[in-house]
Amino acid sequence: MIRLRPEDTKEDDSRVIPITPALQQFLIELRGEQRKIPNLANRVFTRAGKPLTSIRSAFELAKDRAKVNDVVIHDLRHTAITRWASLGMPQEIAMKASGH
Repeated sequence: MIRLRPEDTKEDDSRVIPITPALQQFLIELRGEQRKIPNLANRVFTRAGKPLTSIRSAFELAKDRAKVNDVVIHDLRHTAITRWASLGMPQEIAMKASGH
């Protein structure tokens, strides 16, 4: 599970997000790699040792490089909820995890 503090969400509401074992393993490996470089904020996702404050710029850059124009960042939330439903996650848990 990924646990977000209220101050880390747009709605100021704490959130618990379920993750797959594969993602958990990836994050563990990523944390190990991050320990090899300066990481001032003790965060998993950093750039040059500083915490990422927004994924929007990276998302927009990826869209530009992929030459994809008909996708918005909110589509990521929709995709996650759709996949959780296809895996049989109860709707109330999916909605809570996604901030609905």
